[in-house]
Amino acid sequence: MERAILDKIDAWTKKGGRLILLNNNRPMRDVEDRAWSPVKPIVAPLDSLASQLKDCKGYDGERDGLWTCRRGGTRGAEVFIYNTTDKPARRSVTVGGKTLEALIEPHAIWISP
Repeated sequence: MERAILDKIDAWTKKGGRLILLNNNRPMRDVEDRAWSPVKPIVAPLDSLASQLKDCKGYDGERDGLWTCRRGGTRGAEVFIYNTTDKPARRSVTVGGKTLEALIEPHAIWISP
């Protein structure tokens, strides 16, 4: 990764961002082969990811392969759900105060109407 991106990650963690490195015990290096030591990383196994994320905004606590992104205010005027799995998935989602039923096809992104 380029040093400028790594510097932005460091600045983000200094402001309270949480950098979780999954099972990474090896030294990290940038694209120019210079060592990089991230600010305040959390090194954790994949099985502990749910507990590491439990108090993060937007995390629903389920390892179901659905990644959700909200845009436009605290309730989210728009919601995007990406299904990383090989099977269709159903999810109830609140968008702009209304509850919608979403069917997210495998490896596809559902976008709220």
